[in-house]
Amino acid sequence: MLAELWVPELEVTLQQKEALVRQAEAEVKQAEEALAAAEAAYHSAEAKVPEFEAKYQAVHKRFNRAKSQADRLARMSTAVDKENIEEAQLGFHTATANLAEAEAAIKSARAVQAEAKAKWSKAKADAAVAEARLPVASAERDLARTMLDYTRLPAPYEGVVANRTINSGDFVQPAAGDKTKPLYVVMRTDLMRIFVQVPETDAEWVRSGAAARVRVQGREFPGKVTRIAWALDPATRTLLAEIDLPNPDGWLRPGMYAHATLSAELPDVLTLPRSAVTTEGDVTRGYHSYCYQVQDGEAHRLPLELGPGDGERVEVLRKQVRPGGPWEVLSGEEEIVQGGLKEVRDGQRVRTSR
Repeated sequence: MLAELWVPELEVTLQQKEALVRQAEAEVKQAEEALAAAEAAYHSAEAKVPEFEAKYQAVHKRFNRAKSQADRLARMSTAVDKENIEEAQLGFHTATANLAEAEAAIKSARAVQAEAKAKWSKAKADAAVAEARLPVASAERDLARTMLDYTRLPAPYEGVVANRTINSGDFVQPAAGDKTKPLYVVMRTDLMRIFVQVPETDAEWVRSGAAARVRVQGREFPGKVTRIAWALDPATRTLLAEIDLPNPDGWLRPGMYAHATLSAELPDVLTLPRSAVTTEGDVTRGYHSYCYQVQDGEAHRLPLELGPGDGERVEVLRKQVRPGGPWEVLSGEEEIVQGGLKEVRDGQRVRTSR
């Protein structure tokens, strides 16, 4: 751990977000309990409806009996005492009132059931809202914790602190722009990275894994090309290649000047000496390469399609036996004139020396 920054507002923010998480958890628990209570209330109200319906049926039967008795006595008014008739009518009116009361009780029970069902539905929605609020509060808490973690500055790898621009108790500000100075510069000691700017003419030869030799202050280190940029730098027209060299004894140090040699191998290709190939033409007409092949004691001009090469040899891809004819692959058995091409003409008699 290189440094720990103290940002009090972030600490307070984290405490606030943690309190909001606890509040959200309590709200979830409260909503779950309210949901259970609303469900129980609904089932209780639902059970009362059949009870009041049963009471209504009993009251309705008594009502029918009282009505029947009152109607029967009313038809026998001449043979029955007036007092009995009045008593029967009073019983009928009482049964009517009891029936209306039973009907009202059923309506009330159904209303209570509907109200309990609505409260149960609202309790479900409240529980869902509380459960949805909890992950939001947790995410905000995690964000505050992540921001606070930025106040801890660990070293990215084992190494040495090559430069330090702060001391304990210093006031630091967030980085702003490319000119901001780093607080620490940490460098590895067990592995050194060598940067090589390969010229454009040699860029096509460089591949990852190519053998390399690095010479620093008279000491030579073997290595391999670890990675390449693939694209050339438009300003320098060079290809950036990197070589990772183990440095167990710590002798190599960042900033040392190194000489690097990269080796490229192209197995199973046909090549010619540079002195056996000539190129003519210009940018407008294009460039054409050719050599002279010896056939029946005469030198014949042979157009060529060339591949990559170095200062000594060049790869030969195809030949054109007849002007305007198809391109063919070389067999490797051709006899080619080497050197002095300015003195050779097409069809000239030559003598082969072995």
